[in-house]
Amino acid sequence: LSKIHYIPAISGNGVSDHGLYISTPSVGSINVIIKPIGAPATSWISKTIKNDAPWDFLVGNSQGTGGTFIETQIMKNSQTINGVITSRGYIVESEGLTYVSFRLNSTLQTTFSGNQVNYHSGAYVSKGISALGSRFRTSTMTNSASGSAGNGQPDHFISILATENDTKITLSDFPAGISFDNIDITGPQTGPIDVNLNKDETYIFSYRPFHSESQINQEALIGALVISEDNLGTGIAKPIVVVSGSIGGSLRNGTYQNTDFGLDQITDVGILGSEYIFIKGAALDEIEKIIIIADEDGTPIFKDGVDTGLVLDAGEHEIYDGIDYTNGNNMYISTYDPSTTPTTVPKKLVAYQGIGYGTSGANQGLVFVPPLSCSSRGNIDNIPLINRIVSNKMLGGTLT
Repeated sequence: LSKIHYIPAISGNGVSDHGLYISTPSVGSINVIIKPIGAPATSWISKTIKNDAPWDFLVGNSQGTGGTFIETQIMKNSQTINGVITSRGYIVESEGLTYVSFRLNSTLQTTFSGNQVNYHSGAYVSKGISALGSRFRTSTMTNSASGSAGNGQPDHFISILATENDTKITLSDFPAGISFDNIDITGPQTGPIDVNLNKDETYIFSYRPFHSESQINQEALIGALVISEDNLGTGIAKPIVVVSGSIGGSLRNGTYQNTDFGLDQITDVGILGSEYIFIKGAALDEIEKIIIIADEDGTPIFKDGVDTGLVLDAGEHEIYDGIDYTNGNNMYISTYDPSTTPTTVPKKLVAYQGIGYGTSGANQGLVFVPPLSCSSRGNIDNIPLINRIVSNKMLGGTLT
């Protein structure tokens, strides 16, 4: 819940209609303003909402004729990213507290029976003011589809929105030798990448590894470090917003055609913790993944209260599949022995979860997981039209 939400541009092909869903716990009416970044005040859109009257706002449709890609206020073509992006994304402001989510569909495809369907969809929930930070660990899905020629490519991305002038962002902790698809980043990269941004400017790292590449390359942006500071050399942290994930990625192991959308807005490592509980979904074990990432060297991993003997260094990650759930459908991960009282502050951990529905391998998603926290308890009232993503009405599934 927040009175301000930041929705930066993201990249990815194969996307059709997409929009924002805005709701509030307030039973009384409140005014909400959607501000397209870079546009004059005359382009702002306002509406009054209340608890039983949410707002579903269509951003646009990126599916053009003949397979062409249409860029919108949020969607950018992953194959033509070139330098700093201006006048893209939204800032949503309101008189009272609101929830905001971004939802998107894949392009319409014609089935053998002649019907048109969206095979993939995705969404993320804005973290509001909590999205602002200066140190983040990203993740994507873990694989790509084999593709019709045996060598498909996902659209992995890291989108970074600056909220102040003179902001230097640095991307590091990725495997040496990987190549990004950004036009302005040429050749294999062996070290940190710096980019300077001013307020409301965005930079998107576009990464599209082939299915034939190593698993290290497939997972190259899992655990990547994004930091931000004043580019004037003062070392002062600068607040940014980060969204990372995959359009057309996969959580399956090996060679399969199944892909989906998995993305989320993430938060600063500094407000994370050292304890997590995961609840298993209803998909294949290889899709029900838990991705844990260390932010400091020498981070021990305890699973269901037992020392695994695994110690991660900064940026390293470990992946558990659904078969690794040994405590029913729950898994408890910590960076200290929970049967003892820590004598020092436990090291923080960053966590993502792959989750799905059904046994076909087709329904997959990726979410950023909050740590156990006494401050995060409470009711959610409400998530509007939870079974709808713009034109696509979801049938089946469960909500618990």
